[in-house]
Parts: sequence; C-alpha cells; structure tokens
Amino acid sequence: MNELIHTIRPSQVGRALTVNLKTAEMAHLTEVNEGDKPPWSVVLYGPTGSAKTTMALTFAEMMRAEFMKKGIDFGLWEMCIPYLQPGDFGIPFATEAVKDEFHMKFPDNLPLKGNEWGIVVGEEFDRNDSMTMHNQFTRMMVERMLYGKIISPKLLFVFTGNGSSDTGTIIPSEAFVTRTTFLYLDTTSNEAREEWDEYAARMGIDPAVRALDKFNRIDNSFQFEPVAKRQDRTMEAASRILKAADKCNFKTNDILPALLSGTIGMEAASKLLTIRKETEGLPDPKECIKSPDTAPIPSKKTLQFVISNAVIDHAGENRKMQEGAVKYLLRLHKEGEVAEVTAAALWKMGKRYPNSTSIPEFQQWCAGNKDILFG
Repeated sequence: MNELIHTIRPSQVGRALTVNLKTAEMAHLTEVNEGDKPPWSVVLYGPTGSAKTTMALTFAEMMRAEFMKKGIDFGLWEMCIPYLQPGDFGIPFATEAVKDEFHMKFPDNLPLKGNEWGIVVGEEFDRNDSMTMHNQFTRMMVERMLYGKIISPKLLFVFTGNGSSDTGTIIPSEAFVTRTTFLYLDTTSNEAREEWDEYAARMGIDPAVRALDKFNRIDNSFQFEPVAKRQDRTMEAASRILKAADKCNFKTNDILPALLSGTIGMEAASKLLTIRKETEGLPDPKECIKSPDTAPIPSKKTLQFVISNAVIDHAGENRKMQEGAVKYLLRLHKEGEVAEVTAAALWKMGKRYPNSTSIPEFQQWCAGNKDILFG
C-alpha cells in the first residue's frame, strides 16, 4: 500500500462509518453551533471486488436495527452514479434491454421530506466523468437540496470508488474532496487476508481456494493517490470526528489515523494525533482555574496553547473563574517563558468575555507588555 496514506481493514469500516454518523447524532442531540451541519460524507476507496458496496449496505442494515431499537426509522437510499446523466439529472439511464427496470425518477428515491435518519449509498462515484454531476452531488451533500426540495440533514452520504486502482476513473473535484473523508481499504496485508479467510470460512468457500490464497498469494497491491487536503473546512471536520470518536462506546484509536488522514492528509493527521496524545497528560482546566498558583504548567509551546484554550473555554462568564483563568494564563508567560501564548490567550479571553479585561492582573500585564501585544 502507498506509504502516503493510512489504510483501513474491512473489519474496521463499520466503526469508522459509525464515528462519521455520530457527528450528525451529536449535532442534533445538543445545542452546540453544529446543529445545522450535516455529517461529514465518506468515500470507500478500494479495488474492484473488495466488497465496498456490501460493507456500506451491511452498515446501513446494522444502523437500521440499532435505530429501530430506539423507535427511530432509519432509511437506505442506493444509487448507481455512472448511470446518471448530467443533461437529465435525476433519471437513471440504462440500455434498452433493462430500461423498464428504471420506472421511478431518481429524486423520488431520496428522502425529500422531513428529517429522516439514514444513509445514501452512491456506487462508483468516480466512474461518472461529468463534473456537472459531481458538482450536483456536492450541493446535495452541503446544501441538502435538490430541485428546490430539502434533503434530510441527518443523512450520511457513503460513496464507493475504485480510485487509481482501476482505469476509467476520474479525480474528484477539490470542492468534493474538502467535504469528504476518504477511507482507503487494505485488502493485501496479512491481517486483511486473515480477515478474508474468516469470511471465506463463514461463506463456505472451498478449502482449496482458501489454501491458494493463504500459501500462493500474488501481489495485488497498488498505489492509491492521496487526495485529502488540510484547510479550514477539513480541520473543522477533523475536530468533529475527534469529538464523535470520544463519545463512542468502542475503541477508536486504531481507526482514527485512517479517518483523519482521509480528511486532512496523512502529515497533518500524524501531527494532530501526536499533539492529542501529548495532551493526555495535561492538567484539568477546571483545576487550573481553581488553583491557578499551583496547577502544572506544560513545557511545550503547543501544549501551552492547548491548555490556554481549554482554560478560556471553562472560564465562562463567572467573574471568580475568570480571575483564576487570568492568573493561570499569566503563569504561562512567567514560568513557561513563552509570552506570545499568554498574549494570544488574553486577547481571546478579552474578546470572548469583555468584562474580564477589567481584572487588575489582566490590565497590569497588558500595560507592561505592549511591545508583545502590538509588536
């Protein structure tokens, strides 16, 4: 597999898709300012015959069962993108031999009413070479609208594609890429082949075929071209993914590298996970506010920046908590010896909580460090 991407094994796909669906569930069950944002879309990239569509449909059935336990309907809308035509978007196209099978217009197959939970599975999205079509799907994902009708904001779009593993595929537009997580399937590692053997045993595949795969393997590896980009929109998506992963009741550490690298790129994902790992040893921001004179000060600048933001978030409008937060932030300069962290933190705090600027320590530090604040 390409060393520039993190891959994901078939057995991990269900958990990865659950994390993305969780971003929608969190947004609609809380009052945070993410309530009007749809879940981040996903593309399952893998070679032909790697069960991408099967995995997406199986996940949909699993989610339907889970939601039904809560008394909530969960729908599945499936479409084969190569058959859709840009000049007549919404009407599936087929040869004369099978034309009668397509008796319903495409928009009627989508959840255009209410706020249904569910999954839209778009098969072989990179085999339709019309950029008009891709722009339309991007609008559907982001604006949740088609022909002036609202598409449910609670849907998870899961696309499948062969990427650079096959000929005849196209490179998705940047508008599409920066709104999507790309999960690259690992089908060649020893772990992936062991998973296939377990599947083969369950499906009753001939033992000789399984032996051929195990002891006479051929190299079917290929080079995936990484497409994820680091920018403001995708970094916000990475944050939503991390928050959703923290709320899952299953382990996510083994799938986060693939989720994040498929969203912001491998280099950014690796750095983000490193910083996140280091933050596990940070003090509790509430303790920093409660005991600002004795709470630990991180030695690394990046961690000082993280804890300063956390302290500001927890300070709120309470005057006493703001005073504790200011005292702790001033120690970042005095003991952490990084004045710009304190300067940036106080600027943020003053902007978020204007009344905090009247705290004497706040005013004294600003008066004595004008060169830092305005340099």
